[in-house]
Amino acid sequence: MRLGEHPQLTVQLAGSMHLGIRKQGIRRSYLGQPGTVYLASEQQGLWELDWTGAPHEYIQTLQLDVSNELLQRTAAQAGFDTSRLEWRAAPCIEAPLLQQLGYSLATALATLGADDALYVDTVAHMLAAQLVYHHSAQRRPLPTGQGGLAPVRLRQVQDYVQDALGQPITLEEMADVACVSPYHFCRLFRQSTGLSPNQYVISQRVRRAQELLRAGGLGVGQVARAVGYQSAEHFARLFRRHTGVLPHALLK
Repeated sequence: MRLGEHPQLTVQLAGSMHLGIRKQGIRRSYLGQPGTVYLASEQQGLWELDWTGAPHEYIQTLQLDVSNELLQRTAAQAGFDTSRLEWRAAPCIEAPLLQQLGYSLATALATLGADDALYVDTVAHMLAAQLVYHHSAQRRPLPTGQGGLAPVRLRQVQDYVQDALGQPITLEEMADVACVSPYHFCRLFRQSTGLSPNQYVISQRVRRAQELLRAGGLGVGQVARAVGYQSAEHFARLFRRHTGVLPHALLK
């Protein structure tokens, strides 16, 4: 098997299996279980794969392909030499955060709508950062700066979000306002607010929606669009998840 130019990340979600990999005449065996993380890249060259699962056992995996462009950009922002970016691929690796991101994304896929681009964008940048910092051949410690965003930068980001609640908001745009890279922005923003950028934007959209619903004059679909959601059904599910009631309950 030969892979493309970017690494392929697979998280095993359910079931167990015995995995065998043969390369250059050497065969190694592994046990795959829920939570096992597999990282493969083109640097591995050609290899043979075989696996067997328990009879009647359901095996579920989630494959995540992080674009090479995003990886190169993340590596450059972190100070890596992007001309020789290589990955320490392995069938079963210790990667708790990659495991957690895989599970979270798998759970969210059932309810994600077209308006959840910020969540997907955030996960993609976190995956790219984890791969660059922890699973590339070049090692570089994570930054240890504390304190979050400077107050003036945080206020600028918050003002930007308030002005753009009815429009798609991307992680790159929020990071540009704060004048930091997307990965560092996620870390610093959480230190400042206790929330991820996606969680914060959702909280502000729900808050604005509550104000509009209580004010009256707009239907649920109109309110949904006013706070950036094209699907009224998706908006209603999200609104109930965060407030405990459906939007109609607040209508005058």
